Parts: sequence; structure tokens; C-alpha cells
Amino acid sequence: MEALDDYGCLHFETYIICGVSEPAYDPEELERLNQQNAQPITIDGVTKTGYEWKQTMRRLERAGRQAKLQREVLKASGDNIGAEEAERTLKAIRKKEKRIMDKYQKIADRTGIKAQPEKMRL
Repeated sequence: MEALDDYGCLHFETYIICGVSEPAYDPEELERLNQQNAQPITIDGVTKTGYEWKQTMRRLERAGRQAKLQREVLKASGDNIGAEEAERTLKAIRKKEKRIMDKYQKIADRTGIKAQPEKMRL
């Protein structure tokens, strides 16, 4: 296996040889996962499948990283902008981060999908 460095990710390229490679899941586990992904779940009046909620969590992880990056860039910019304006902007970004985390945790709690807040780290 070799890392897919060209794509800037930490995934590994693996090869599947039909008739030789072992499946990652046994048929019962695969059926359970498919049922879990297809199950409709309603949160705050919005109904989505388990799979769609997982995708929503991935979007929230990206949004969380983006908000943190924005906060770090603003802090690193120094005195390039007015101190009061910078403080207001930082407060707004922190509120946005909290809303994202609250929604993320709520989805994890209601769906049973494992929360992975470490994916929001920079």
C-alpha cells in the first residue's frame, strides 16, 4: 500500500483482486449498515437518511475547520485592521464555531453516528 500523496490526503491505495481479496464486511454486517444508512431520521423537522446525516456531519466538519482557519488568520493579521472591528469579527466567528459544534453534536447524539471532532482540527 502506498499513500496517495499526490492528492493531499492520508488515504492509502489498495488493490482488490476478485476471488482473492477478502471483503471488508461480512454479508450480515453489510446488510445492517445498509439498513442503518437507509433509515429516515428527523432532527429539527428535517428528515434525512442516516447516510445523508453522515454527509451533513462531514460538511459541518469542513465548516468548522474553515471557521477556525478564519479565526487564526484574523489573529495572525495583527494590527492590519482596527482592534474593535477585529474583536467583533472574532466574536462572530466564535459564535459560528459554537453553532457548528452544537449542531454537529446534536446530529451525532440523535443518529448514533460517531462524532469525530478531531476532524475539525487545523
